[in-house]
Amino acid sequence: MNVLGRKKIKDPFKGGLASRIYLAAFSRPISSYEIAKRVIPSSPAQNASGRILRVVEGFPEYFSLTTERITRRKFRTLIRSKFEPLLSRLAETCQLDSEELNILRSFENNFRKAFGIFLDLTLKRDRDYLTRSLNAFEELLNALCLMAYMARLCSHSQNETKAFSFYMLSRTLPDVLEVTGMGNSELINIAKDLSQTISYQAIAKLYTKLRKRVPPAYEIAFTMLEGLEKYYKHFEKTP
Repeated sequence: MNVLGRKKIKDPFKGGLASRIYLAAFSRPISSYEIAKRVIPSSPAQNASGRILRVVEGFPEYFSLTTERITRRKFRTLIRSKFEPLLSRLAETCQLDSEELNILRSFENNFRKAFGIFLDLTLKRDRDYLTRSLNAFEELLNALCLMAYMARLCSHSQNETKAFSFYMLSRTLPDVLEVTGMGNSELINIAKDLSQTISYQAIAKLYTKLRKRVPPAYEIAFTMLEGLEKYYKHFEKTP
């Protein structure tokens, strides 16, 4: 324990304030003041923003800092989570090869955008989400696996099967995983873009590796969705 009585953070992906900051700053550059309002709402944001910056400055390999001019004499510091640490952890945890890592590098901007949509929708449903103990790696792995599943549907399924699967996705995940907005057209378009830039085989292989490392609740949900997808495909073929 440190002198303030707080547990020292060793791995920003596994929990603590650094994990919540990583999630808050993943989709876009954001000020410490804005982050403080989201992750430490119990403290005045003006005071808590200093604590946010101290945590960020302690992990330069996980966060980048830029300065933005607001007025002629006023500037603010923006925080953004770096992507490479996430790739390294994915490579290690999911046994990704160099080709799969390059796919994810090319998907970075769209994945950041997709996670921003997930985060906004989650905060509308649960404004205290970022105040809880969160594992940033697991949260991002779950979101990435969902996008890979959606891209797999876009790449391979017939229109009717695709429409049915997306419908079941939007109906199942809110109940099982409390994930809302899966019918969001912007998310579907991001998944379509991914499906058009790489082959179905590459998407399916990536999805399979990610799926093996998601928490049990997600694994159950994906198994159920895949079963429904296979049933509908069989139903389509039946005269």
